[in-house]
Amino acid sequence: MLQATFRQLQTFVAVAQTGSFSAAANSLMISQQSISNQIRALERKLGHGLFDRRMGASPVLSAKGQALLERAPALLAEAEDLETRVGAARAPLRVRIATGEHILFNVLMPHLSLFQIDWPELQIEFIQVASPTALMNLVLNGQADLGYCTFTKGDLNPLADVVVTADFGLYSAPGHPLARELPLEPRAGLPVILPLKASIDPSMSERLLARAGFSDIVAVTHAQTAQTRMQLAMRGLGVCLLFREFAADYVARGDIVDLGVMLQPCYRCAVRRPGAMELEPLRAIDAFVAEQMRRSAPQGF
Repeated sequence: MLQATFRQLQTFVAVAQTGSFSAAANSLMISQQSISNQIRALERKLGHGLFDRRMGASPVLSAKGQALLERAPALLAEAEDLETRVGAARAPLRVRIATGEHILFNVLMPHLSLFQIDWPELQIEFIQVASPTALMNLVLNGQADLGYCTFTKGDLNPLADVVVTADFGLYSAPGHPLARELPLEPRAGLPVILPLKASIDPSMSERLLARAGFSDIVAVTHAQTAQTRMQLAMRGLGVCLLFREFAADYVARGDIVDLGVMLQPCYRCAVRRPGAMELEPLRAIDAFVAEQMRRSAPQGF
């Protein structure tokens, strides 16, 4: 039956139970004319009359009307159940995504509204994390549905799927003494501007440098964003690690110098809660995030 037919069936039941068109109109809070129109439309749909109508008398159910009244409650209950299930399928779905500051604000947020136009029923909640370890714990414990972060080659978790590869470089101001020693050789005591401990995993930078032979580094300061760390390096405070894609334009302009240090590659990865990819909305979000990560120049975790 069409949706309109269910409304007509409700109207029919109201007339049969109240005994008159006017009483049914009052109970349904619609006009008596609407009651008459819906009953006539239902009779045309069924191909027979439902009431024996007599001038000045209350409508009386016909035999076929009585038969329909006996079936109507079950039909209406089935219709209500269907409507409930369809409504539940379209109910807002809460999706929790764990990620770092850069991916959240620089990769996802600029384009998230375009995604939600196609998926208005999704309620996306972001959880900022300080390290890949914290992210893995959130996803594997079921506190996040999806997670996106950067792993170094030696620390790549087997449960993480690589989306893009990103290379770090080591940079300084053109006038820094270390910029005169290209390519920079491994040494102890390297003055490094590290990520802020409260917002990112600073040990990632330390591990990358240690694997390249730079032991016993000196943390001259900590800064939260790659942009700030680069600006501090440009002012000669020390050297910093940046993703090469991010640093390329600044190197071309002569703002910073690539010190020529070969560091292990890093991987921007997706981590998914077990069973998450069985849901179409989560598959759609995952594809959207992967596309944005490929299109965006990585700048840090």
